[in-house]
Amino acid sequence: MLLCVVGGLFVAAAASAQLSPGPLAQPHAELDGSSNCLECHAQAEGVSPGKCLTCHELLAERIDAGLGLHARADYADCRLCHIDHHGREYELVWWGEAGVAGFDHADTGYTLTGSHEPLECRDCHKEELITTPQLFRAAGKTLNRTFLGLETDCLSCHQDEHRGQFADRDCATCHGTAGWTPPSAFDHGDSAWPLTGRHVETPCGECHRSEGRPEATFVRYRPLEFARCSDCHSDPHEATLGPQCDSCHVTDSWRPENAFDHSTTEFALTGAHRSVGCRECHTGGGGGLTFESLPFAECSDCHADPHEARLGPECESCHVTASWREPVETGFDHKLTSFALEGAHARVTCSECHRPGEPLRIASFETCSTCHEDAHLGQFAGRAGGQECDACHDLEAFSPSLFTVADHEASPFPLVGRHRETACSECHREIDFRHRTTGDLVLAARFSFETLECGGCHDDPHAGAQATSVGVQGCASCHSETDWLTLRFDHEATGFHLVDAHARVECKACHGAEDRPDVESPLRLAETPTACRECHETPHGGQFDRRNGGCAACHATETWTALLFDHQSDTAYPLEGAHLAAPCASCHLPNASGLVLYAPLPTDCTACHGG
Repeated sequence: MLLCVVGGLFVAAAASAQLSPGPLAQPHAELDGSSNCLECHAQAEGVSPGKCLTCHELLAERIDAGLGLHARADYADCRLCHIDHHGREYELVWWGEAGVAGFDHADTGYTLTGSHEPLECRDCHKEELITTPQLFRAAGKTLNRTFLGLETDCLSCHQDEHRGQFADRDCATCHGTAGWTPPSAFDHGDSAWPLTGRHVETPCGECHRSEGRPEATFVRYRPLEFARCSDCHSDPHEATLGPQCDSCHVTDSWRPENAFDHSTTEFALTGAHRSVGCRECHTGGGGGLTFESLPFAECSDCHADPHEARLGPECESCHVTASWREPVETGFDHKLTSFALEGAHARVTCSECHRPGEPLRIASFETCSTCHEDAHLGQFAGRAGGQECDACHDLEAFSPSLFTVADHEASPFPLVGRHRETACSECHREIDFRHRTTGDLVLAARFSFETLECGGCHDDPHAGAQATSVGVQGCASCHSETDWLTLRFDHEATGFHLVDAHARVECKACHGAEDRPDVESPLRLAETPTACRECHETPHGGQFDRRNGGCAACHATETWTALLFDHQSDTAYPLEGAHLAAPCASCHLPNASGLVLYAPLPTDCTACHGG
């Protein structure tokens, strides 16, 4: 009996040690002690989830409803996450090896996306966001420790920025978790007012304006009036055309030509009228537009008459709506005036003659100079007929001139020879003229010449020397108009007869170019020397300077070597005997400088023949 008692005591002591492995955590502190073990533990089973849910009634309701993390089969065993008997301060939730950061929130049935993903747990799981805090307090829950009590709808955590305007729909209809604005899921095309035309480009705030309430300011989205355009837009027609704006206008553009067909009125728009803005014609009082009782029977009802009523009210007799400035074939007939348009005049625009800002009536048009400036700057003012242009020009074109070669033959300068082949512009080239009105130098073709002599057009290659030359009477004395280089000058008139070899040399052989920097190689004509030594170099070195007759006493003009010299009569040493047959060079030898010696020479025998 004693043994049984002792044994029983031993077993009781061992059981007590096994049933109390350590103090319970603070939330279970009231269950501490061996008498309460079976509140959580079942014999031979350990901790029973069913016993846990006996106390955690709110959690049991969520599990029965299939809501949240604990309703999942892999979270049915409470012991996997909640371990007790580790002391009062022990956290009853075990998050796994990775801790709370490794918890996959998708297991709760609510996946964190967008802006929700980087939040800390207690950013959402806090007392003020629990929807039914009274139930949790009644169950003894610590509201700032529990992870229960939150709802998944947006407004359970976020303030309703629309103040109930969209109470009938979920926030996700328009917004995503990435950000509140812009509403990424919203499509205005799914609303009762799909946006078209210019409305697509309009900022939201133009229609959805902010409204104030005592507690806050919010944007009004609905209800909004939009059945009529006037619900948003002021009526520029001041209700004179009724409320149906779309009978004339479209959302792409307010301008009615995009929708309104003006041909349905009594005034169909044609030509330039089609590009005119409505306001140009339909301007009413107060800045509005008027569309009724507008006069339009006459052009002058809208347009000022630039002709000051001189041409009557029928504008269409000259003009068409396509263009005011350019009358077409059905327009004005200028032949009805005193000046019929012919030639080039028929091709100019009206404004070329009837210039803007000037009287449309041209006072005088009898002469060309009424409209055209004298291109010749008065060079023909002294000719017969004055400055009448039609003597040389017609109405078809100013150039080419009607002035012919035959006309030139009748002028003071008939064209002959090379002049007849020369282009007009070679002689009548543009030079600077002093404008008779402005005084400015202007370029104009030259037709008036101070002289008709050659020097009036051509440079003098002789630099004026021919004017003082004997026998020369102007360029024509030597040159012809057919060929400048073919000369016809009579040299006999100079007093220096060209005979023999002189007749065969070129002019410039004697009339060589002077050293004149102001002209290009002019021929020397005046004061040309006639003495032989002035042109020819003497080979005798002055041995015959005292001889009468000069070079001509011995030499002829036919050839230099054909001598006129007679040794018998022209010297003091007549040749006799063998001397007559002796060559000249045997006696007249060159000296050390190469000069052949002729005079004076010794006449004694020993001077030439030695001892």
